[in-house]
Formats: sequence, structure tokens, C-alpha cells
Amino acid sequence: MTSAVRVEVNEANLVKNLKFAFSNFSTFLGELIQNSRRAGATRVEFSLEGKDLTVVDDGHGIENFQNLFTIAESGWDHQTQSLENPFGMGFTSALFACERLTVESRGQRLEATTRALLDMLDAPVVTGGITTGTRLTLSKLSFDEMRVEGALQSIARGYPIPIIFNGVALARPEALDSTTFEQTPIGAVWIKDLSHVSLGSSDVRVFLQGILVAGSSHCRAPQVVVHLDSAKFMAKLPDRNCLIDAEEKLAEINQHIGHLIHRRLADHQKAMAALDFANTYWKVACKYAPDVLRDHPVVPADILSEIEELLCYSDRHAPCVYMSARDAKPLFREAFERGERKVVIGSCYVDLDSDPLCALKLAYVKSNGAAVVSSSLPAGHWLLNAPQLDDFDVLHEVVNPGGIAGSDSFSWEFDLQICDAIRINGIWGEVVIDEEEIAVGADGEVLHVTVYSPNAVGQPGAGVRQFEDFYCDDRFDESWHDECLDKYRRWIKQARHCTPTDLLNDLLSDIYVDTSSALGTRYLLEVSEHGRLNVMEKLETVPA
Repeated sequence: MTSAVRVEVNEANLVKNLKFAFSNFSTFLGELIQNSRRAGATRVEFSLEGKDLTVVDDGHGIENFQNLFTIAESGWDHQTQSLENPFGMGFTSALFACERLTVESRGQRLEATTRALLDMLDAPVVTGGITTGTRLTLSKLSFDEMRVEGALQSIARGYPIPIIFNGVALARPEALDSTTFEQTPIGAVWIKDLSHVSLGSSDVRVFLQGILVAGSSHCRAPQVVVHLDSAKFMAKLPDRNCLIDAEEKLAEINQHIGHLIHRRLADHQKAMAALDFANTYWKVACKYAPDVLRDHPVVPADILSEIEELLCYSDRHAPCVYMSARDAKPLFREAFERGERKVVIGSCYVDLDSDPLCALKLAYVKSNGAAVVSSSLPAGHWLLNAPQLDDFDVLHEVVNPGGIAGSDSFSWEFDLQICDAIRINGIWGEVVIDEEEIAVGADGEVLHVTVYSPNAVGQPGAGVRQFEDFYCDDRFDESWHDECLDKYRRWIKQARHCTPTDLLNDLLSDIYVDTSSALGTRYLLEVSEHGRLNVMEKLETVPA
């Protein structure tokens, strides 16, 4: 026994479930606008009065009303069908958006309840008064009418024809006629600002037939706008708000945008002065056209840093080595290769855990006035011949070491070494540092740190900040910072002075008394077991 089967359609169930085919209420607005555009309209006008919405266009109208209500029968001409692949399903979404529908076009008029149309009852087409264009009236909308304007604004942004709402033309800042687009193999592309262009998902907005198919609709100012070629790209039905094979197609789109960026950068490089090009396009060229920079004769000042202060690295805050942009100067290849400008490549973090000598290296770089490049450079770039900070070999020597002060309250184990200076030898010769503290680590089971504090340092404290960030619960603890540095400075003063008199004079040097009654008075002081100074008695004033 044999039998045969064929594909059939349960028409009642298909029509009943059509409302679940569309992902949001605004889909029908987009479909109505698409119908108007395909009908040759130069504009579409929406008027909202209460719960009634009227849509008017100036297209060539609807000759056969049955095409509006026949699923998978678009009724469009051969050219439109080949370029845009209309499916003949969009208009039926309007049947779920209101209670009553009126269509007027080419002297014909149809008015019926949407319930009757969905029940597939006959709807009479009679003579009407609209002979030019089409007027569609949706009465008693089934959704919040306050959402109409926002939905239309979103659709209008890149739409090829004007959309009017209640007499006001909606903004179309990304439409093809809004600015100058460049033709590419994928379609028309507009790069807003080549010097800051980015191809992140929120930076590129992609339209197909005027409908957004990729990119965030909430991004007000995309870096790149693309209008795809309808003959090469297709959107998923029925919403048409994303591409078929989206991941693959978006990769192709970004690839072509990248080619355009590269070509534009190469053109600008030929037309502009070398320094102007570097100052304007360095960052974007590093990302999208590194080969263009490989032999460019100058790097901009903003990728070069000069170390001002050494601070410890911490995951809780941004780089702890402060960089200065003051008086920054670009670096020309000739000056670098002649040795007129010193440059080092590195992260510029003081991280004694990873490199016990990193503060010493950075102090050496700072003392030599060398510029630091912490950002990545294009492969093969001439500046990669600069020494790497991680590969630095430095030797240090303590000049005239003095007293050592211990520590008892920090999270690190460290000593304070008084000295006259620290002598450092490296690739650029010898430097002597006598006005800056430097923390140097020594490997072991527990990293031990020695803070070298030259006598000429007026305000001790920077050395400890090279390994302690004073953060607690992701917040800078100012009171802890001040308390620790006060104690640290007392230790330094005690280690610097061999006699109690020298120590007390140093400790009291920052104290000022502004009352004239205290002039010439003398006091007997006592140092408590906690290191505090207590006044025991006032002594008699010695006659002049």
C-alpha cells in the first residue's frame, strides 16, 4: 500500500498566530513606512488623535487591495521583488494593532473591523475620494499610543524618505541624504570622525532598506553609519531588524569598513605634514593601519610621558606613576637615532612584587630626563629599538650610609636607610640622586624593602608610598595615610640625628608660636614612653 503527502496550510491557525510572528509593536509602523517607500512615496505623514492613527503618503497607491491581505503575496513589481525581497506579510501586522481599519487609495475605499478581517470574512471595497497616494486609518489602537512618536523617531534616523509626525518632520541624521557617504563593496559608508573612529558594537550603526539591522538604537552619535546594498544582504523575516547569518555578515561589514579606514589614513598621510598626521591620526592608525605608521618619521607627544612622582602600583586605582604632559614634545626619528632624545619602553608601574628594582629603574629614567612609552607600538616600528624597562640592568650604591630606622605598623616589612645619596649606573651612565627617596626590594621568602632616604630630602614620605597605597575597602584612607607618614617622618628624623638635642630641634622646627607673650620663654620638656613631648615646667627667663 502506498500513499502520498503534501504541504498544506491551516489558514485559520496561521492567521490567528500571525501576531506572535512580530517581536514588538513598532514592527507594523516600519512595515507601513516600507510599503509607502516601495510605492514611490517621497514622504510619509502620521497623525495621532487620541487612539486613532492616520498614515498618508504620496506614492502611486494601491491598485489591488487584495494584495494587502494575502500572506506571502507582495504584489510589488519584479524590480522591487528582486532588490528587496518583500514577503507580503508585513501589512497584516496592522490587523493586530487596532480595532478598525480604513484603507483609501486610487479612488477605492475599504473599511472593516480587524476582527472580521482576521476571521477571513469578506470586506467590501467601495468607491472612495482619495485618488492620489494612500491614506490608512487605524482606529482604537490596541497599544499605548504615547509610544508611537518614539518608535517613529527611531525608524526615521536612517530612513531614506522624510517621516512626519503631527506636522513635524522627524530628524534623519543618518539618512543617505543627510551627509556625504562613500560607496564601498557592501554599500554606502559614512565615517563621522576618522581621528576617533571605532568599530565597537555600539559605534557602528547598520541599515538595510532604511531599517536598523545592527548597532545600538540608543547610541546617539555612532562613529560609523552603513547603508547596505540590498542586492547583497538580506534581513530575517518578518521583522527585518537583523541580518541573515548576522555574525558572518557583520564580520564582513567591519572588514570593509576597516579597508576604508586604512585607505583614508594612507591618503591623509600622503597629503598632510608628518607631525600633523601623527597628532591627528596616531591612535586610530595604531589600531586599524599599523603598517602606515611603521616608517612614519615622528611620534606624537601624547604617547610620551615624563615621570613626575613614583607611587606604588595598585589594582584599586589608575597608574601610580604620575605622568606629565606639560611641555611635551613630539619625538622625531632622527633625534632618537642620533641619541638626542632618550626613550624607554615600559609600563611605568612601581610594583616591587614583580620587580624589586622597578622604583630604582624608574628613578634612573626620571633622573636622565628620558621619555617613557607605555602604549603599544606598531610591529616593526623604529621606536621599538628603544630599551625595554623590564630589561634594564642597573647597579646602585649607597653614598655615605647613616642610621637605620625600623618599622612596626605597615603591611610590608621594610627598613629606612639614611644616606647622603644613591648612585645608580645604567645604560646611560651614572646618576647621583640626593633629593628623592627610593624603595628597593630584596628577594626572599618574604620581599623585604629598604627605603633609601637622602639627608637632603625635605619632606620624607614618598618612599613608603612606593609600596603602600593606603587604600581600604577600595577607598583611599586619608587618616591612615597621614598617621603613617607622620610616624615615618619621625623615624627618619630620629635616624638622621645622633644627639637628642639635634633631634628635638628638628622635631620642633615646624612649630611656630605667634603670640608675643611667649617670646624668650623657656620650658623643661620630657619625652614620654610613647614618644610624646610633654612640658614639665616653665623656666625663668634669662635676662638679656
